[in-house]
Amino acid sequence: MKQILLSSVAALTVTLGGLATTVQAENPLISGDEPMNIGQEGQLTAPTPDAAAQEKTGEMLRQQGVELTGDEPMNIGQEGQITDPTSDPEAQAKTAADLEAEDDASGAISGKYD
Repeated sequence: MKQILLSSVAALTVTLGGLATTVQAENPLISGDEPMNIGQEGQLTAPTPDAAAQEKTGEMLRQQGVELTGDEPMNIGQEGQITDPTSDPEAQAKTAADLEAEDDASGAISGKYD
């Protein structure tokens, strides 16, 4: 009796599983086999190339590429505003003395610790 019951349940399970896969395959929009806009291919048009617009876009991309990569400074044409630093021997001597005093106190600059 148990064997008949188990074989009936197994047969029913296989039948329902096959039925479920058959129902899914009949509806391509649910399974994802076909795009949602079936039959609307005629509405799609190929882009018309426009050489002037393409050149303008290319120039914009080149300029942005230079800015993003840092190949050239951002202030091109403003070199006249940049001046060389003037050396101040007194300030340099004070900085050297301060660094030497700090190194003597901690050894952190030269790496020589007591």
